[in-house]
Amino acid sequence: MNKILSVIGFALVFFLCASLGGSLAAPGEPLVPSIPTGNLLGALSGGVDAVMSLPQAMLAPLQEIGSALMQADRLRSREIRISLGLQILYLIEADKVIATFPILTGQQGMETPPGVYEALSKSPATTMTGAIGTPLEYRVENVPWNIFFIGRTYAIHGNYWKPEEYFGKQPTWTGSHGCVGLLPENARLVYDWTPLGTKITIEE
Repeated sequence: MNKILSVIGFALVFFLCASLGGSLAAPGEPLVPSIPTGNLLGALSGGVDAVMSLPQAMLAPLQEIGSALMQADRLRSREIRISLGLQILYLIEADKVIATFPILTGQQGMETPPGVYEALSKSPATTMTGAIGTPLEYRVENVPWNIFFIGRTYAIHGNYWKPEEYFGKQPTWTGSHGCVGLLPENARLVYDWTPLGTKITIEE
């Protein structure tokens, strides 16, 4: 799949340059008259190996296009699905469940909101605070592997301060303040697997 997307990216750049009657060059550099687009067409007809043998001035922008196409393909095929009823997080790729993890969601009165979201931002570590000035005020430092899906308020993240036996069970007073908690080692796996823009579905 990666090779196919790379060739598609190469072809897109070729036809753009051909339509302008020019040759390819790296961004910000002048066109390279010694490498006409006809040479690129020959490389494309020779397959990915031939394309990869092109001079770097031509190859760099082609690689950027191919990388962008592969990133878009990952976004289309990946989804995080969360079951509040089962307290399970599913990693889904190409409509197949590839991994599941027990989770800990919002406690009574601070329930995790169902809905369809996306991964808006990520942070490997952050400090979380809330309910400032009330008896429920909290501050937790070094919260690991955060994937925010509603502003900077709700996130999927590692939870190191709750006992392991709380995960995968219906939360009462044992739950979170609304975030989706994972055991830290699982949170790292989910964090690394999730590009920004990934769809996040939270179901009852």
